[in-house]
Amino acid sequence: MIFTRFFTLLSILAINKKIRLRALLHNNFPYITDMIAKVKNATGDTFLPREVSQVFLSMMSLMDDFQALSYERAVKRTKPHVNYKPCEAECYPNNPEHTIENHYWADTRRDKTEDKKCGKSYNSKATITGGLTHLSCHHGVVKGFTALQRGESPLLIVGPALRRLPARVKAKRRFFIYDNACAAHKSCLRRFPHRVRNWTFLVDRTHWKNHTACHMGYNMDLYPQLKGVNSQQAEQINRSLRSLAVVLAFSSFDHYMKILELYFVYKNVKTRQSFNKQ
Repeated sequence: MIFTRFFTLLSILAINKKIRLRALLHNNFPYITDMIAKVKNATGDTFLPREVSQVFLSMMSLMDDFQALSYERAVKRTKPHVNYKPCEAECYPNNPEHTIENHYWADTRRDKTEDKKCGKSYNSKATITGGLTHLSCHHGVVKGFTALQRGESPLLIVGPALRRLPARVKAKRRFFIYDNACAAHKSCLRRFPHRVRNWTFLVDRTHWKNHTACHMGYNMDLYPQLKGVNSQQAEQINRSLRSLAVVLAFSSFDHYMKILELYFVYKNVKTRQSFNKQ
């Protein structure tokens, strides 16, 4: 009787472990787990066919080789020196630069193979700025912003995150939600793949329908843990800046930066106050 209960308990623990493992795999690799489930449903077998499993093993082997090569060729972080002057177009009050960005071979050559269907067009005028980009967490707290001279580049979004945000965090994986995440991911892989090895690049829900040529892996709706995340947070913050449009248009660069800094400080205070009420 004791042995029966023991083996029953072991079976229950094994089943629970498999369930947790499946949930873990689905949370981290939703597209691959969905592919495996479709193959198993189509074949009706418990195990994957040998030729299919070989494909997945080849994918895993290729990923391991890429990670090893990126680690081998990774460039060490360069700390700011005494005479280093930070970029005047960036404002991250609580996140000073801890790393100086390097110059890469990819910076000197344009990738002609990039798919134009996922490119973005920008309006530009000599008399006005190119707008701004900002980084915020999923709580809606703005970490900082960058004033743009002309158009937006994925590296202008990823750069401050790598150079200013904490290099080490408790989270095992970082989700980077951006309307042009496909281009940002490609830019990072061409320059510093090892530094973004724990990042997951995802396109927000509203802009995903425009990415007709992108892989489904960039679709944030595949990740169950992101169902409650407001992917339109950046657009909502941008919309709130419209009230400053006239003032900013007639401001000098220094006043332009200071007005935006004070505005985001005020907005962050209001956001934190709403958290305290909850």
